[in-house]
Amino acid sequence: MATSYDVQTYLLDRANVHDTVARLTMNIDLKSYDGLASEVYAPQVVIDYTSMFGGKPMETTGKEWADSLKPMMSGFDSTQHIVM
Repeated sequence: MATSYDVQTYLLDRANVHDTVARLTMNIDLKSYDGLASEVYAPQVVIDYTSMFGGKPMETTGKEWADSLKPMMSGFDSTQHIVM
C-alpha cells in the first residue's frame, strides 16, 4: 500500500529539487567547482552512465567529481543555463 504524500511535503520536495538544480547550473556557469562539491553533490557519489557506455558505475567523492569537470568546462568561454 502506498503511503500518503501530502501537498505540503510535495511542494517542499519540489522546491528543494528546483533549488538544487539551480545551484548546480549556477556553479557550473560560474566554474565554481568548490561550490559544486559543497552545495550540490553529496560527499560520496555514484556516477552511472552504464546505460549509455556500458561498464560499471563509478564511485567517487563529490569533490573529485566536481574537479573532473574542469577539463571539459575549460573548452567553453562561457556557459549559461536557464532553469524554469
